[in-house]
Amino acid sequence: MHLKALALATLFALRAAFAGAQDKPSDEAFDLTSLSCGEVISLPADESSFVIALLIGYLQGADGVATTSPAQIVAQVEMLDTKCLDTPDEPAITALK
Repeated sequence: MHLKALALATLFALRAAFAGAQDKPSDEAFDLTSLSCGEVISLPADESSFVIALLIGYLQGADGVATTSPAQIVAQVEMLDTKCLDTPDEPAITALK
């Protein structure tokens, strides 16, 4: 149930983010594994949250994990923020491991 709530919250956040955007979102693909900590934490808060959610989901999917909790997500985001301040050149995906 919590995962469904998280998915819905993410969906609504994305919808709100794109509704406020004046430009059409880019169709250009990007590699999640190549984003540095500095790039992720320097994004506007709504975009940073979206990218961090993608990174968390990517890592959990790679590990075959399909469950999480809001508290676990918050802890991962806070840990990433702290770690990335100290190591902005580190790949964000590595910092989350």
